[in-house]
Parts: sequence; C-alpha cells; structure tokens
Amino acid sequence: MRATAKWTVTAFAAVGALVLGGVPLAVVNAVRDRGDVAMVAFGMVIALLGVCWAIWQTSEALTPPLTTLSSLNDPRLQSLRRRLAEDPAAFFGGFGTDEQQLREALVLHQAVLDRLRRQVAEEQSGGRRLIWENALADARANVARAQYAQRRLLAFIHAWQVREALRRARFHTLGGVTVCVLGVLVFISAAVH
Repeated sequence: MRATAKWTVTAFAAVGALVLGGVPLAVVNAVRDRGDVAMVAFGMVIALLGVCWAIWQTSEALTPPLTTLSSLNDPRLQSLRRRLAEDPAAFFGGFGTDEQQLREALVLHQAVLDRLRRQVAEEQSGGRRLIWENALADARANVARAQYAQRRLLAFIHAWQVREALRRARFHTLGGVTVCVLGVLVFISAAVH
C-alpha cells in the first residue's frame, strides 16, 4: 500500500512539473497585457496549490502511524473491528474475543510464568522440581503464543491504518487534480480570450 502511495506522489509530482513547466511556456506568446499576466499567474498559483495538496495528502499515507491495541478503537477502523468480531479465533487465538481479553491473557500468562520461575528456583526436591520445570515450559509456550497473537493483531491494525490513510489520500488527490486542472484552465483562458 505504501508503494502505491509512493507511486502516486511521484506520478503526480511529474505531471505537476510537466503541466506547470510546459503549459505556461506554450501560452507565453499569447499574453498581451497586465491583466493576462495576472490571470496566468493566478492560474499557475491555483494549479501549484492543487499539486501541493495532492502530494501532501498522499504523503500522509507514507507517515507510519503509531499503532497500539488501543488504535483498534479508532472510528476509521470500524471495518476491521467487524472482521475481528466475525471470526475472533482467527485473530485472537485462544486468548479471548477482543483486544482487552488478549491483553488480560498475556498479563495472566506472564504472571504465571514469573511465579513458576520463582517456584523452580526455590524447589529443593528433584522430583517436584522436574514437575515445576515442565509447567514452566508450558507457561513459556503460552506466553509466546499470546505475544505472537498480539504482534499479529498489531500488524493487522497497522495495515488497516495505512489502508485507510491511502483511501483518504485518494479522495484528496482527486481534489488536488481538480484544483490543478482548474488552475491550468485559468491560465490557458488568459491566452485564448
């Protein structure tokens, strides 16, 4: 998605350079008075604002968003929340049905792991120590699975944030193109009238 945004910025910058660099030269011979010069300048400013607007808004999609589990509460991620609700096991594994339950599961499994570490360190009996060490291995596996589920969920949230930023950028780019075309029409009209 970011590659698409980079391509859009590059393409729009090239088109903007071509339009703002080529069209004014084509109409320079047709400019007759100060009014025409003012109209050409005004049109170029409008076109330049359109190019800048589109590039700025599209480049916003390239800015990495801060992503935490709380980012899932962003209203723009409603479509992701619906997907998570449709199949929570696919996103949260066996650690609940939402991000809060995943957090709580990770805290619980980490606390169990810490307690078992202390138990193993304090145990004197070889037989019981072996039992605690087996439980400790299971606890490590549970923490690792919960951490993996959390990392994976954060990756989904991050990708969705970038996706939504790119969607917004498309609308702004369309607006920027419209403003740029309007500016070009203004300075071409100075030469045609």
